[in-house]
Amino acid sequence: MSQLKSKTIFLLLLCSFFFSVNPELSEAESDNETERILVTYEQTKSPSRDSKLSTKVEVINVPVNEVDKMIEQFEANKDVQHVEMDQPVYLMDSVQPNDTFLSYQKPWIDQIHLIKGWELANVESSSLKVAVIDSGVDLTHPDLKPNLVDGINLVEPSKSVQDIDGHGTKVSGLIGAVTNNQLGVVSPSRGTSIMPIKVTENGTGNLSTVVQGIRYAIDHDADVINLSLGNYNNSFALRTVIEEAISKNILIVGAAGNDNDSGVVFPAAYPDVLAVASVKTGTEEKASFSNYGSLVDIAAPGTDIYSTSLNGEYAFDKGTSMSAPIVASSGVLLKEYAPYLTNKQTFKLLKQTASALTSSYDLGSGVLNMEGAINGVTEFNRIYGDTAIDTAIEISKNNWTTLEEQTLSIGGDNKKGRFVVLARSDEFPDSLAASPLASMLGSPILLTKKIVYLSM
Repeated sequence: MSQLKSKTIFLLLLCSFFFSVNPELSEAESDNETERILVTYEQTKSPSRDSKLSTKVEVINVPVNEVDKMIEQFEANKDVQHVEMDQPVYLMDSVQPNDTFLSYQKPWIDQIHLIKGWELANVESSSLKVAVIDSGVDLTHPDLKPNLVDGINLVEPSKSVQDIDGHGTKVSGLIGAVTNNQLGVVSPSRGTSIMPIKVTENGTGNLSTVVQGIRYAIDHDADVINLSLGNYNNSFALRTVIEEAISKNILIVGAAGNDNDSGVVFPAAYPDVLAVASVKTGTEEKASFSNYGSLVDIAAPGTDIYSTSLNGEYAFDKGTSMSAPIVASSGVLLKEYAPYLTNKQTFKLLKQTASALTSSYDLGSGVLNMEGAINGVTEFNRIYGDTAIDTAIEISKNNWTTLEEQTLSIGGDNKKGRFVVLARSDEFPDSLAASPLASMLGSPILLTKKIVYLSM
């Protein structure tokens, strides 16, 4: 036998030996692998296999090839309530939207803590309806079209609400651009219904169309109205229709104006409208153009704001006209997260949770902070005071704006008037016993420190 031939036979024998023993090695490795199962017992076990403390739950390592058998054995045990396989869990990292131009928006998104707000609210999109009273909208824009609802052209009623100026389209993108759609830009609301109401063209319009636009928004069940327009002249008609909208629980947001002036334009100047000024994005400085003063409620980033534009495009813009829709859309997110909030509560919550500014200008309560607003919902919704008496007062203020006049029979005498029920704060049964009377009268219970005698 040649030397080469003998080497070949040896190698073949070696390979044959390797492949004959390898399955056994693999099976041995498999025997060493384990799976975890979780066993929940009817009664507390002490001590458990993996803890010195009393517990009803055990985590047990079981050989892979015995898992099914062990589960059957545990399930047959009358002392066992439940058996389950281990399963993976995942870190809840904040997942940022995949919109193409998100990076262009990040400076203002970061400034208002929007990503964290999204994470806390866990809202994918909104079912609310926002009336954009402006120059119309690009009806075919792919980032807006899915969220458009019927609107109206009050400049030329026979024509569509198609935007030719671009202003309303930019505002609409900040209010309701579809978010996380691998396209374009995001909106704080993550996408909400946009009701375009066209009241201007070529940069100007009339007060009458604005009034009609607000009336149309009321009649068509808008939840929020954005007004990135205005002038410095007060109007009784405008104030009245604003009050009508507020009475229908509509949140109204208005731009403060771009004249670097201490005055605020109407309708933002009205107390029921959330007046929005601008800061230079990423800073605490007032934007050079922004109005300021005591009538401002809140500020938002207002420079280098990227949004939807005409012809399906995107563009940068600046102004309180851009800051207002950022706040309006954030209000939508807040109302979607906590639908029980009234428009007045939403208004107040956005203001009270804003990030304070060191600016020398009066820019309201500070810069919009959506993390703070979402976190503040639970505490804000609780009505309370420093004492039981103060709490009773706050309850009465939040639930009774008026009292109906009625007749009450006391000791055979009929008393006519508007009633409140007084009870002692230091005697719990006193206020408890007063509840049926208060319920019958539809009146609040007010607490006193001691018995109060009233002469008629």
